Amino acid sequence: MIEMDPRLPVEHASPTVHDLRVQEVAAQIAAIAPDVPEVALERTARPARGQFLSDFYAVLHEGEQVGNCVVQTNKRSRERMFGGIAMDRKNEGFGMATYRAAILSAMAEGYDFRTHDYSQTLGAVHIWEKLHAAGVAEVVEPFTAPDKSLKSVGHFVVRAASAKS
Repeated sequence: MIEMDPRLPVEHASPTVHDLRVQEVAAQIAAIAPDVPEVALERTARPARGQFLSDFYAVLHEGEQVGNCVVQTNKRSRERMFGGIAMDRKNEGFGMATYRAAILSAMAEGYDFRTHDYSQTLGAVHIWEKLHAAGVAEVVEPFTAPDKSLKSVGHFVVRAASAKS
């Protein structure tokens, strides 16, 4: 593992393997979604405590709220996932941008980012399949629509550490 030399100023320190993984995933997402707008996730509430945390976020683009999401954290398994995501502005790339921001934030803190245990919307399935095709996400269990509804179940994950590290 590459370690940062504590004697060097931060701007001259070598990146860690973890930092390189985050940069690799950011580049892979940029390659599949080059025109996705930049968004920021601003936490608005954290009502739960304990092993599971549910953080509520406003999704901001250029200072304007374009949606909101809930990011759930399992501290024991070191995993994060969306507990809900809603965009006020549709078909402008804000969904993928929100996934990118949440995934990179989770990875930067050493958490895997995965699908929720429950159903995925068609939009979420589309994003996860794009992430998988680009080599960002791995399939743990393929998506299926067991009840012929508009929702699918399955399990995809973006690992904070690559299998190679």
